[in-house]
Amino acid sequence: MGIILRFVNKQGKVIERFLGLESVEDTTLTAIQGCLVGFLVRHGLSISRIRGQGYHGQSNMRGEFNDLQRQIRDKHGCPDSRASVSIETIESFEFVFILKMMLKLFAIINELSLILQQKDQDISQAMGLLVDVNECLKTLRDNGWDALFEDVKKFCAANEILVPNMDEHIPSMGHSRLSGITVSQLHYYRVQIFFAAIDSIRTEMSHRFNDVSMDLLVRFSCLDPKRNFSQFDVEKIAQLADIYSEDFLEADRALMKDQLEAYICYVRTHVEFTFCRDIASLAAKMVETKQHIIFPLVYRLLELALLLPVATASVERISSAVNIIPTDMCNEIPIDWLSDFAVYYIEEDISKDLDAEKILERFQSMVTQRMQ
Repeated sequence: MGIILRFVNKQGKVIERFLGLESVEDTTLTAIQGCLVGFLVRHGLSISRIRGQGYHGQSNMRGEFNDLQRQIRDKHGCPDSRASVSIETIESFEFVFILKMMLKLFAIINELSLILQQKDQDISQAMGLLVDVNECLKTLRDNGWDALFEDVKKFCAANEILVPNMDEHIPSMGHSRLSGITVSQLHYYRVQIFFAAIDSIRTEMSHRFNDVSMDLLVRFSCLDPKRNFSQFDVEKIAQLADIYSEDFLEADRALMKDQLEAYICYVRTHVEFTFCRDIASLAAKMVETKQHIIFPLVYRLLELALLLPVATASVERISSAVNIIPTDMCNEIPIDWLSDFAVYYIEEDISKDLDAEKILERFQSMVTQRMQ
């Protein structure tokens, strides 16, 4: 499990730091919670000061399947057979269908994916795209099958790829021929692949952005500085202090509306705030102009908005970094050593300034002390 700390520094800028790797026996909530709390305690951090949510990407990590595949190939396969199987797979109706379908899906979700992976997220833009993407996916599901199917058939005809008989019955997905459970080819491609892929994406979006998350996004989007703070809503923003009650004293909550009113009058009449493009640049400008001292409650809301963990960019970056180590080597390397290696590799902007000679001297002195 990789642990990332996302925080707002003293300059009002969002910083993400990889703290390390922690070994987990399973991915149950209890096990992950225990590992996370233990890790934070060892580093002198309090779980009560943490805001956000974890990202569990275990479903995307199919290393066990790759290991099994490699063992079978080593014992029974040969390079030539793999090449021939690959060509046969590519020159099939199913491969073409899935490829064409994925191209359509990526065209719809790509822009939203890119925005959600940015460290400095534009909450308002992300919210608008969430609604648009969900509507486009619904339209594709309801009305997109015929056009996709015709496109695939034309491609197959042009490239001499056999198009199966859509009335033919085949074993249903997840069942063997012996089970006797069959579906038509049309049902297989339309329902079990096309509908299932779209439903899977929409379900993941609804889980990731449920009613509670969307309510928070709506309220935080009211802080967006675009168009001279056109979305600013005192009532919606003030209620955030009640939602994040641990971050605001009762006296703070009583003062919140008055401070919001004074704040919006100030930022709308000072030209330096007209160039803020999102909440991240607004927070930085607040610190630069010392207004985070004048409006501390508003600035605290901006900090909370910047900590909303709707992006997975750091998670993907860390997974990619760890993936450069062969799986069998990962299993042999102690987790502490692997964690230290990952921190050094991932936090390159910090590690590049370290003096290698001083590190060697430190280790040599440690060895000398142990020998004594």
